[in-house]
Amino acid sequence: MNVVRGGVYYAELPDIGDRTVLVVSWNAINLGLRSPIVCQITTTDRERALPTYVALASGDGGLREDSYVLCHEIVTLDEGDFRRQLGLLSPSSLLRVEAALRTALDLR
Repeated sequence: MNVVRGGVYYAELPDIGDRTVLVVSWNAINLGLRSPIVCQITTTDRERALPTYVALASGDGGLREDSYVLCHEIVTLDEGDFRRQLGLLSPSSLLRVEAALRTALDLR
């Protein structure tokens, strides 16, 4: 499977199981090292105190319902952990994810 930055996938997370994830790593890492870095995606809507999540509308990235990228839930996966691709995030949503990642990682 060709795993790409901005792609939304179903993937097997260690000790958790199948989850929806967003690939946030550089494509050179995804293709060369085959160890993509991802953020978890959830459909759980709740009050969040930190600006490290990004709301996504249904349909964006192939998602079936409104969802949230948890930019503080970052993990590196192996290429074999990916099950199937749902779609690609819109460029505007990916920019919002980048901003939330900068906050989560304290990058100014």
